[in-house]
Amino acid sequence: MKNILITGGTGSFGQEFAEFVIDAHPEVERIVIFSRDWVKQKEMADRLNDPRLRFFLGDIRDPERVKEVLRGCDTVIHAAAFKHVNLGEVNPQEILRTNIEGSSVLIRAAIEAKVSRFLALSSDKAVQPLNTYGKSKAMMESLVIQANALSSHSVGMYSCCRYGNVFGTRGSVIETWEKQYALAIPLTITDGESTRFFLTLPQACQFVWDSLLQMQGGEIFIPKIPAFRIGDLVESLYPGSEYKTIGSLPGEKKHENLIAPGEESFTFDLTTRFVVMPDVSTWGILEQSSPRIAEIDLPYMSERVCGTKKELVSWLLANGYL
Repeated sequence: MKNILITGGTGSFGQEFAEFVIDAHPEVERIVIFSRDWVKQKEMADRLNDPRLRFFLGDIRDPERVKEVLRGCDTVIHAAAFKHVNLGEVNPQEILRTNIEGSSVLIRAAIEAKVSRFLALSSDKAVQPLNTYGKSKAMMESLVIQANALSSHSVGMYSCCRYGNVFGTRGSVIETWEKQYALAIPLTITDGESTRFFLTLPQACQFVWDSLLQMQGGEIFIPKIPAFRIGDLVESLYPGSEYKTIGSLPGEKKHENLIAPGEESFTFDLTTRFVVMPDVSTWGILEQSSPRIAEIDLPYMSERVCGTKKELVSWLLANGYL
């Protein structure tokens, strides 16, 4: 892991992960940022100002450009995606082109370039997907896992991280509430009883790094993270503020699930995380000694593991949000 490529590298996760690597891992020699936004690239370069950073403009849907950018890279963090759930419902062709076709282009190029580690970021919305974004992430997971067979597992390992909402990132409900609060208008929620998994950006970065170290190829790594009610969240962040319920948006779920029905039989509990092993192990996955979820009966659903409002306030305080 000396030369790391981050696709979608100017997004919230990409910028935080690059800074995490710069601060904590001096052994990394080169961090390649690949994205379409030249303005954010310049801002990121000026802010981080580290000689190990390399910036390349381009699109993961462009096979030739992807091949150029991959030269010399031994590790890929695939964070590029069309992520907006509601816009995705009316622009499914763009989700198809980026999240599925673009991921396929990147995987094929990574196999050709003989990268050692390829880790793709997925979402709880990929489990029992209701919206186009979730369906695209489920398909991306399949493409990544199957890449182990295509690469014969002799050179590269291909795995996924699947987690919930990263708190306060660009496009999140927190960002929307901040803008509404600044304008002194009622905050909007779709359903106060809906629940969501949450983790912080630093937690996401550490989880991804740990997964890179642990991966053998074919796994889906899932962090053990809390879930909270949206109504409790808005009341805790903006006590006394007026808010109104606007109803569910296109493609929105009331509750989320991080482990799909049927995955339990090959999912293992590794104390701080769950690991979904491939159900068809054609590339020599090692046996796990940890208990399977099916044996401990723990469906990982946001509604079931939802914390209380008091626990939410403690979590917000511990992570510097209050």
